[in-house]
Amino acid sequence: MEPHLLSCTPDKWFDSCTPQIQSGQDAVSVDDLAAEIKKQKPEVLSDDGWKYLLDAQGDEDTVFSNISSIALAVRSTVEKLYSIKPTAIMQTLPRQGTLSEVQGYRYLPGARATLLDFDRPVPPPCVRRSPCLHEPSVPSENTSETVCLAEFKLKSTDWDRQDNEAQIMSAAAEVMYNDPCRRFMTGFTIEKDQMRLWYFCRGHILVSDFFDFHKEPTLFIRFLLYIQFASLSDLGYDPTVSRRWVNVEGKPYQQIAYEYRIEGRKFLTKGNPLSEDAAFELVSRATRVWEVQEILPSPTPGGLDRLRAESYVLRDAWLYEDAMLEGEIHKDILKELASLDMRNAGGEPTHYESEARRHLLTFICEGWVTTTDDSQEHDITATLPGPSTATRFTKLEVGANSLTTGSQRGSRHDLRMEGIQSKPPSLKHRRRKHARTVIKETCESVYEIKDFRSFVSCLADMVDALTLLRLAGYVHRDVSAGNCLWLPPAGAEPGRGILSDLEYAKRYADVHGHDPRTVRQTSHCSHLSLDDRQGTPAFMATEYQARQYSFLPPEEEIMSFSEEIVSLPEDEFLFNFYHDLESVFWIFAWFIHYRPPAITLQNKSEHVFEKVRTSATALFSNDVQGNSARGSLVVGGRPTNIYRSLKPLYGDLKWLLSGANVVENLKLAYEDLEKKPRKDGTWGADCFTIQPYSAMKTRFSKLLSKLVQDQVDFPVEELRFLGTESKADEEADEGQVVHDQGTEDEGLEADEDSEAGEDQAGQSIPDDDDQANQSILSNKRKREMERKKEKTARQRGDNQ
Repeated sequence: MEPHLLSCTPDKWFDSCTPQIQSGQDAVSVDDLAAEIKKQKPEVLSDDGWKYLLDAQGDEDTVFSNISSIALAVRSTVEKLYSIKPTAIMQTLPRQGTLSEVQGYRYLPGARATLLDFDRPVPPPCVRRSPCLHEPSVPSENTSETVCLAEFKLKSTDWDRQDNEAQIMSAAAEVMYNDPCRRFMTGFTIEKDQMRLWYFCRGHILVSDFFDFHKEPTLFIRFLLYIQFASLSDLGYDPTVSRRWVNVEGKPYQQIAYEYRIEGRKFLTKGNPLSEDAAFELVSRATRVWEVQEILPSPTPGGLDRLRAESYVLRDAWLYEDAMLEGEIHKDILKELASLDMRNAGGEPTHYESEARRHLLTFICEGWVTTTDDSQEHDITATLPGPSTATRFTKLEVGANSLTTGSQRGSRHDLRMEGIQSKPPSLKHRRRKHARTVIKETCESVYEIKDFRSFVSCLADMVDALTLLRLAGYVHRDVSAGNCLWLPPAGAEPGRGILSDLEYAKRYADVHGHDPRTVRQTSHCSHLSLDDRQGTPAFMATEYQARQYSFLPPEEEIMSFSEEIVSLPEDEFLFNFYHDLESVFWIFAWFIHYRPPAITLQNKSEHVFEKVRTSATALFSNDVQGNSARGSLVVGGRPTNIYRSLKPLYGDLKWLLSGANVVENLKLAYEDLEKKPRKDGTWGADCFTIQPYSAMKTRFSKLLSKLVQDQVDFPVEELRFLGTESKADEEADEGQVVHDQGTEDEGLEADEDSEAGEDQAGQSIPDDDDQANQSILSNKRKREMERKKEKTARQRGDNQ
């Protein structure tokens, strides 16, 4: 997030973030307001500044409680001179908590502006993600009616400034996360006599330069005028989303639901969101996913609306300004495959288009969200003022591991900026546009799949989907566990895997090194640095993370993974089809670490779980640049250390790990590709073959056949390794945990008492028990021969 923190002058902040407040055809004059307050209320504002604050004594709460009186003076003067009514009021309630729809961090801002006319439910609603009523133990204001936040300090030290920054960004993230009706919000901070204005949206965070609000009172008046008299839309509320209160059958309370409008149609949410953790990241796509029903107009005039019985899935997200809608890309892919089917009609017929429809989503409707229901103007983040510069406080840590997926979020997210850092890396800041999509299929992501058999079926279908994308000439560029979906069986219809989130998909011929990219933060990667690489770090191809090709002939090699990472210039490294396929391997590797069959967890020692934790940390607690453990695993083409680490946990079910052997096929495919000559820094589409796709599909199909033959599903259980990521990250970076390609690990010693410890590095995972036993016996003989040789050598040394 840090490169998205920008600063500008106060005047440019207002020009970019706020409208002028009108009284009829005329704009309200801030200078006239200041003169009138000085004349009629000299106890509030004098030539020296804000008298209430200059004369106040006491602690922080006492001194800054006068902000309410200053806001009241501005509000009453506006009403007197212009006869317009306020939308909100600014209050200082420093010890008053917040009533949020998702229970979590209860922030206590120094001041807040709240709406005057807010539709509050009676009786209190049930909060999202929790089956109980939210009954605050202290007086609370509703997060959904908070339009502005403020933090104060009596002093102006570095610590005071940093603490205010942490508090206001943490609170803003909470408000934007809790309220699906929110597009952006504002705030201000004061340290002694220095004020800054803040604007938070999904494209960037803009903060004004410091100014002395006593010497420049008109700037504060202008802000209070905006906060208290702007329209709901100008205060950041989405006019195309409405909060509703619906009865809960058999319960003495109501539940919150949301009415979303898109392309002239209305949809009402059902229950808790299917996914919304991404919305906690302030600068992000902020994707929310809901199960919805369409609202149909009454067939009779004046009658009640009714709900369509069929349920859909609605996705609300902020895409880059120049992005295509997913449905448009979807249509183009199907068009390309239909054309290919027609060309093949004269020979062996193909059915690529119909196959693709099975593995891609079905779109009911989609479109760009407009600023009002009747407007054609798209909802887009504010234009950045020019010139604007990256702020000097750049280090921002967000504790994503506190996000949960079941009930409520538990702990505060640490948004403290740690000291004054050097200038952040340059990044082209791009506006985001609000998109909304309604989809027919109600699926579950890999994160939510409940049994191993469904998971393997899903991945086998993902290989088919990527095969079809390659035939259509497209790379996906964001294959992850969240985008690989499973549609469970329904009646006679079997389950099937569906590849979603095509927003970043692109024709391979159009990919170049300067494509804009983003990075996702996920619950199992708690410390992710912002970078221009596209995707989720845990599932990104290792070449893409390192920005270098790993299998070039020696004369073209830049370096090995074991050396310091030096990225190639952007125009010398391009994303390709095999990078998408490698992501499927990483999804399998992630799943076997974090979602083992529940039966394997019984009667296992802490030592067994520690081996799994160490392996998971080495492979998945990484940022977008990756690490040597991941790179060496792909370059070596052998998942031996995965097998060594997980076999004690899986025991007799170790054959389930055999899907990881697909990394061997990836290595061969990369080697075959990268020995071919490049043109303009990359390989033509005809250089990529079906072989790695077929080999990966065969691996997964073989594993699935055994599951079907044995008539087992193996329900899985989530493994969490809380509180250990940072230590394990340090160990991995120091080379203490390395998934190498052919040598014993120094930091991950083999267990002498287990069969896993007897496997030599550089060996594939056995596909079944017979192969495992043969491999183990073979290795025992090798070890016995090696021990005899060592003993003979020692004896010769003693004799000499």
